[in-house]
Amino acid sequence: MTGDYNLSVTVVGAKELQNALTNIDTFAKQAFMDAINKTAIDLERIARSRAPHRKGGLWNSIHTEPAVATRDNIEAKVGTNLKYARAQEAGTRGMVIHSHNSRTGKQFTYIGNIPPTWYMKHAKDEVKPELTNNLSDAIQRIIRHVTEQTPNAL
Repeated sequence: MTGDYNLSVTVVGAKELQNALTNIDTFAKQAFMDAINKTAIDLERIARSRAPHRKGGLWNSIHTEPAVATRDNIEAKVGTNLKYARAQEAGTRGMVIHSHNSRTGKQFTYIGNIPPTWYMKHAKDEVKPELTNNLSDAIQRIIRHVTEQTPNAL
């Protein structure tokens, strides 16, 4: 056909760009894991500072499991394995609680009276802006990494 126009682009540094894009997945994953770990550690610190700690069991049990990357997600976990942690978080006021005497084994029922403290919820709310900042920093690191790997591209 006459009158057709062809558009072609030559990418200077195409090989370097291809290598950088191949390596970006590993670098990006690590950058995001670092950002999430940093936020999780701060979440643990804040949750500990807000948790009730008359004897220190709950306070001492709050811990962070470092970030793990799966096929489609990256997550770190902050929490505790103590059974009574949820009762301390959300309270037990008005709940019917069935229990037993640990010494005699005798069953009994009572109405809960623990007020909620929301130590984990408030800590999570407090670190949300920090998570955004940490992820933004990770994205900037990724962009710098790509541009350093491909200085002549485009």
